Amino acid sequence: SQPAARPERPIALALVAVVLAVYGQTLGFGFIGFDDPGYVYHNPHVCAGLTWDGLRWACTTFQQANWHPLTWLSLMLDAQLFGLRAGGFHLTNLLLHLLNTLLLFRWLRLATGALLPSALVAFFFAAHPLHVESVAWVTERKDVLSTTFFCLTLIAYTQYANAPRGARSAYALALVCYAFGLTAKPMLVTLPPLLLLLVYWPLGRFAPGDGWRRFGRLAVEKIPFVLLMAASCAVTFVAQSTHAVVAVELLPWGVRLATAALGVGTYLQKTFWPVGLSVYYPYWYGVPWGWPVFWAVALAGITAGAVWQWRRRPYLFVGWFWFVGTLVPVIGLVQVGSQAVADRYTYLPHVGLFIALCWGGWETWQNRPRARRWIGAGTAAAALACVAQAAWQAHFWRDGVSLFGHSSAVLPQPNARLLQMYAAALADAGREDDAGAAFERLWSVAPGNRDVAGFLGRWWLKKGRTRDVIALLQPLAAGDDPGADTLELLADALAREGRAADALATARCCAERYPDEPSARFTLADRLRIGGDAAAACVEYEEGLTRQADYLPALTYLAWTYAHLDNPEARARAMLLASRAAAVSHRQDVGSLEALAAAHAAAGRWPQAVEAAGDALALAERDSAPASTVQACRERLASYQQGTLP
Repeated sequence: SQPAARPERPIALALVAVVLAVYGQTLGFGFIGFDDPGYVYHNPHVCAGLTWDGLRWACTTFQQANWHPLTWLSLMLDAQLFGLRAGGFHLTNLLLHLLNTLLLFRWLRLATGALLPSALVAFFFAAHPLHVESVAWVTERKDVLSTTFFCLTLIAYTQYANAPRGARSAYALALVCYAFGLTAKPMLVTLPPLLLLLVYWPLGRFAPGDGWRRFGRLAVEKIPFVLLMAASCAVTFVAQSTHAVVAVELLPWGVRLATAALGVGTYLQKTFWPVGLSVYYPYWYGVPWGWPVFWAVALAGITAGAVWQWRRRPYLFVGWFWFVGTLVPVIGLVQVGSQAVADRYTYLPHVGLFIALCWGGWETWQNRPRARRWIGAGTAAAALACVAQAAWQAHFWRDGVSLFGHSSAVLPQPNARLLQMYAAALADAGREDDAGAAFERLWSVAPGNRDVAGFLGRWWLKKGRTRDVIALLQPLAAGDDPGADTLELLADALAREGRAADALATARCCAERYPDEPSARFTLADRLRIGGDAAAACVEYEEGLTRQADYLPALTYLAWTYAHLDNPEARARAMLLASRAAAVSHRQDVGSLEALAAAHAAAGRWPQAVEAAGDALALAERDSAPASTVQACRERLASYQQGTLP
């Protein structure tokens, strides 16, 4: 066995070099604002690292419309090891992709004995541009992690199949690896039928003349795998049906079948011409029926050809049905989300297609010596093109501005979702003018979208364009459900324009229409306070605090107001609210410390009042607060030192 292993070593080293050449750059990349917040840096369970509470949560949550506890645990482990440094998460993805490449090569070598075709399949798996999304996106940890266990399952099952009487330990190991793979990503539900294909080729456990009895025994052998598959399907259906699955009434089966054909055709097209790749492809609403019909006919022809060659060229039959079969969960028969296709969905299915192509090329190389020059040149050109294009595609994943900007540019039509992510990424990067221009373009693409109007309105408000904000939001405010955010922003714009009565009326309307929204109550309270109606403002602030108990402006205002009332109950309430405000702000807010000082003074606790007022003055001076604020803090401190309430 040692001599046979020797030629694998330089190939394995070459595969390592290819993966590092394409993906080494990702170690310097950051997170992106598309699913990464929910998966990593805004997820408190992941941020906390590996904990018992995190383990319990990972095993029971359907967050992100999936059940994949192993993926959650791997992200928690990264957070434990690297904190929230994105490079550590990217390193894990890179290492898993590298491991998958080597495991795939190892399995093909073990199952077929063919060195060069196995190496080529592993190479194109490692370097194809469509796989960049699965590796360079931290969120797609589930892709690379599940494929690791997929490859381990194939290796263990092949060792079991090659044993003279079958090795129970290898079979059990295959079953365990499959179970782990399903807990990383449920897309592996297609493995049991794939194993039935593999027993024909390359494992050779079933021949065309063996009959149905032999096939039946092999099928029964897969029952434990089928049971795991069924359990995963059931859990996944529950997880996604309440979050992301599109109802049949909205997408009839005829549309689903047509778009499934178009989807498989798109994956084929992008396999051979991987340009114009995007992180998001909108659903094909309004696509002419000619394209789905064309691809349905083309796919039917390819399928017929694969079936026709199933005896002479079993690798074509197995490779094609591997490709199509493993795509079934993600081609839109059960539509999840709003995307039409996704590059990441080819990560595992591509292996089958590469098997068909590489073994077909290898057979031609062996049987047609005159064609070897062309086959060699074509393979080399394809390999170099893949590495160059994959490295180029990967560099767009360095941050959200680059990724969403590129994705928006390559789509034939402007897409509201991509433009919104691009504008938000620009805003997060501090490029406010560019973000504002992007929001304006987004509004032209998706007029009437209240989320977009909110982004655009807040930016215009920063620029002092209050009249534009009012003109933008008033038509939305007149609708059936404008949203609390819209009305609150409109009230703010009206107030800044000097229309205090209209601002108060809008805020009151917001509180009446959205009584359970704390922000609506606080907005109305702000307007009442500014208008001089302190009693009514206190009522609204108190109502808001029943729904959001840590809203600092409300705590501070109420504490300050109650401290100056000649009422023992009010002053006791002031002490409670001021203490909470100081705790919420970690004693790093001047207003809350001033309120705390006033509450202590109202209760006659002058030393505590002096201490809190002194802290407020020191904080104001440290943070370079306006001179008027610093002077007011000094005057109040002097009053408390003299034992008087200012």
